[in-house]
Amino acid sequence: SDLRTLVQNDYDVAALGEHEFGEAPLPDPLVYLGLGVGVGAGVIVRDSLFLGTEGFAGEVGHSILQLDGPQCSCGRKGCAEAFIGQRAISTRISGHVDDLLSVDTIRGLLVRDDGATALSVRRAGRYLGVLIQNLWTSFNPGRIVLGGPLCELGPPLLDAAHTCLEGYARDCGLQLPEIRLARFGSRSVAIGAAALVKHVLLRPLAFRFGVP
Repeated sequence: SDLRTLVQNDYDVAALGEHEFGEAPLPDPLVYLGLGVGVGAGVIVRDSLFLGTEGFAGEVGHSILQLDGPQCSCGRKGCAEAFIGQRAISTRISGHVDDLLSVDTIRGLLVRDDGATALSVRRAGRYLGVLIQNLWTSFNPGRIVLGGPLCELGPPLLDAAHTCLEGYARDCGLQLPEIRLARFGSRSVAIGAAALVKHVLLRPLAFRFGVP
């Protein structure tokens, strides 16, 4: 078959969905931060997906937030994913390493005012604020979009992150970039896959990782 296949990271295509199907004027740079079992970002700079030398740009879940911190799935210690990811939240709720509670289960515990769950989610939210602050200072983005399953946890996670960010903004006397939830919610990756096709067709020389 002559049909071409394109392969790209899920949060990269989600960023493309926000970019290709967003309203003008589009912010630049645009950062999509995906929150789930893993934590990652897609970055759009000057109308193109920023991939880095080997395509690994955006692996912010493996940026280090604490020296000698908790073990991450990648083998390193102190990664953002080990504080913010779904498995990290689950482990702190249950007390058992490597437990993985569903987002619906965590949300149900929040609704029932389970104290350990509320503390765990708010703690993850504070570290999320630290990670967003680092993205803010690294990319100076026009917009940061938050997406992925963990966004369904709502205010306990997101308000804690925003409070943390407001503190950083107040300390340095700068205004925060625009931060919003993903336009397409749980469909972000699927719609992003369609955006990937559009992106490659319109910018064939800028995209290097399609697989024919």
